[in-house]
Amino acid sequence: MGVPLPGVSATVAAGVELGGGLLLLLGLLTPVAGVLVAAVMAGAWWFAHRGAGVLASDGGGELVAVIGLLALVLAAVGPGRLSLDALLGRGRAVSPAGAPAARPAADARPRS
Repeated sequence: MGVPLPGVSATVAAGVELGGGLLLLLGLLTPVAGVLVAAVMAGAWWFAHRGAGVLASDGGGELVAVIGLLALVLAAVGPGRLSLDALLGRGRAVSPAGAPAARPAADARPRS
């Protein structure tokens, strides 16, 4: 397939797919995991599915495209309130309705 450093590339891809998928599932380090998974899926499309059409049944890249796009959406939107990131207090605050909650303003008084 012409993948550079195939042994290293396979190890990195397997690690990102397994570790990144687990992180996305748990909602932990979601932006980082989402971008890494999307990058690996872009590489999979480039080296294995480019020029083979769209449908996976024909060797196309529909599955890697869907996985990559969903990983980017999760990275952009965030994991939500039922995640380890939310439990640990990282990420954006989300109101019960799902909209970003207003953050309390910092104390505007000058410090002396």
